[in-house]
Amino acid sequence: MARVDVYLQSLIKYNAASVVLAAGSNVTLRFPSGDRFANQTTSQTDLQTLVQEVASPSIMLELRRGARSSFGYDYQGQGFTISVDPRPQQWR
Repeated sequence: MARVDVYLQSLIKYNAASVVLAAGSNVTLRFPSGDRFANQTTSQTDLQTLVQEVASPSIMLELRRGARSSFGYDYQGQGFTISVDPRPQQWR
């Protein structure tokens, strides 16, 4: 099980529109009615590791070069889009 799966489980369980992970910030579940923040934060290292588990080598190369990237990910038969903004020392 990839680390991102835990966040997708929460997204599905709470019927959120999206999950936002930003290095050094609280995990955010986005809803039409507004954001809800979890107590958990994600470190830069953890976020990079999470992405590396599910991104292709070509996507990882783009991210290392500082380019924003998006890619598809399948979880329990559902398709999700993962978008990464590789800001220096603060991926989102």
